[in-house]
Amino acid sequence: MKFIEHEHEFRRPSGYITLYLHEGGEIKNGEIIGGKLLKKVAVKNLIVDRASELMAARMAPGSVTGSGTAAVNGNYLDAGIRYLAVGTGILTDPSLPYDPVTNPVDTAQWDLQNPPVETLGTTKLSSEFYRKEITSWKFIDAAGEETDELTNILSLSTTFYEDECNGPLTECGLFGGDALPWNNGAGKDTGLQFNVKHFKVINKPDTARLTIVWKLTF
Repeated sequence: MKFIEHEHEFRRPSGYITLYLHEGGEIKNGEIIGGKLLKKVAVKNLIVDRASELMAARMAPGSVTGSGTAAVNGNYLDAGIRYLAVGTGILTDPSLPYDPVTNPVDTAQWDLQNPPVETLGTTKLSSEFYRKEITSWKFIDAAGEETDELTNILSLSTTFYEDECNGPLTECGLFGGDALPWNNGAGKDTGLQFNVKHFKVINKPDTARLTIVWKLTF
């Protein structure tokens, strides 16, 4: 039987998410600038099992370039967290895209007000609706302030605009490694998932923006 020495001493990273639904403007340091805040939700996420694979990949020698022999470097090891994806939850027909009339959320399997609990074995969202590159990122110091110095706290922010991912959103996650861009759905479910969060439905209209700030402590 294989035994990992002091396995119980390894600590998982942790993450906290703040979701801001707002009309116009932008979110800076937790405040709305030049717009109107409609809703704010702060929750703790679950770091999934595959996060360890992504972190190990980033620590592997040669992972910066991703060049050379795949067995040594791996051509997918040259990227850390790249995209923030949002989802609707299980659809009536999971093989088809979300549609509010012809393919809504299957509320018998996925309660919009109280979605299922996340699991460590999660490798993708239940029904990815859209993904977008990280808009901005900063390191955070012990006082919770942004800094140009290297720390163990990373703040990632992505804003979905008025013409993006409009619908009932109940899940989100970060993806990296060999993750691909959305590209009309071609990049759906690609990459190594780092974490996941299910939350009470946020109905995003085409008149509002959704900014998600994810703070990861390693």
